[in-house]
Amino acid sequence: MGAQPIGSRERERRYSGFEALIESADRAGMIAVFEDFALFAASNPEYAGVDPFTTDCLPGDYCGFVWIITKGNTSFGRWAKRAKGWEKGYRGVRMFVSRFGMTMRRNEIYAEPFVGALNQAGIEARCVSRID
Repeated sequence: MGAQPIGSRERERRYSGFEALIESADRAGMIAVFEDFALFAASNPEYAGVDPFTTDCLPGDYCGFVWIITKGNTSFGRWAKRAKGWEKGYRGVRMFVSRFGMTMRRNEIYAEPFVGALNQAGIEARCVSRID
């Protein structure tokens, strides 16, 4: 068995970095949702002890759709589509944010730091939402 081509090794290194970046971005989004819910629960004692990650709808929440979009013709875009199941969308690839069901507010709170982490890593991304 011959040595692995240099391009292939470089691609594997880059892709493992993308995996770590997605994990970091996901963590940032989850922390943002938890912090927002903690502020909400502090002013609404009846929600103290409620799990923000399984509660469907809270006062002030609204139904809608949220996507994270990035260019599809980049190394990250191709990787996200192939490895993470991001779908091809208008002007790139996108991830439908449904971690919190159809609760648009919490999905937006999750998506904003996620996009921030991607942008900070040099990956041009944005969050798009639409009320249902």
